[in-house]
Amino acid sequence: MMRKFSVVIVDDRSLARKRLKRLLHENHPDMDVVAEFENIESAWEKIAVSGVDGVFLDINFEQQGETAGLALARRINLLKAAPWIIFVTGYPEHAVVAHDFRPFGYILKPIDEAKLEKALNKVREPAPIIRPPIRIEVRHKVLRLGENGEVERLFLTRFLVADEILYIQSQNGINAVKVYLVNGEVLDDVSIRLNRWLTDYDLPCFVQVHRSAIVNLKYVGGFKADLEKAESYLLTFKENPIELSVGATFFAAFKEAIRRCS
Repeated sequence: MMRKFSVVIVDDRSLARKRLKRLLHENHPDMDVVAEFENIESAWEKIAVSGVDGVFLDINFEQQGETAGLALARRINLLKAAPWIIFVTGYPEHAVVAHDFRPFGYILKPIDEAKLEKALNKVREPAPIIRPPIRIEVRHKVLRLGENGEVERLFLTRFLVADEILYIQSQNGINAVKVYLVNGEVLDDVSIRLNRWLTDYDLPCFVQVHRSAIVNLKYVGGFKADLEKAESYLLTFKENPIELSVGATFFAAFKEAIRRCS
């Protein structure tokens, strides 16, 4: 069954409204014109109160100002369930500003039917499915002082998403890692080996930069020469003073990966 979109036309020119309505009726039967308006306030009452799927909107209104349509677009975008907007106007000079309102199209009069078709095809595209981020189960060690005054070792379980992790570093001599979080926490003695972070989990912006370290490139600012070691580099983070050594064998892959992730 064809989905119907309830739409309104907002234009102070009667002939412009009639032409657009005819084009929609003849070529785009899924666009149901439920109302048309020649002024901004009447249109706003319908859009804000009754709600529609889309708005075909002129920009220059003779009685209300040459950018009155942009003012209406601003109000529309503030709605919780904002309808999509396609600007239909005779003024190309407003295109840059109009882009701020994320319209599905900016069509100049007289209407080019191919451009109208293109804009409406964008409207018809199904919204992308936004999947929740993968959460990684992490078991880590904590130390606390017991009632008898002795230090007790406990293991707690956390569920982390990738954006919480700054970098991961192996612990010398044991098959465990430390996980350094963006908020400054350090999860100690995590029993997920370093190589498994890249093989067992979908972490596209994580890359190994040293035999003992994996970093989240989202937070990497760049790199600089390591003045204490010849032909060596230090990785720097955007908002963290920590610097990590980049192994020579990992440097080329690191440079390539950082171009792809930000």
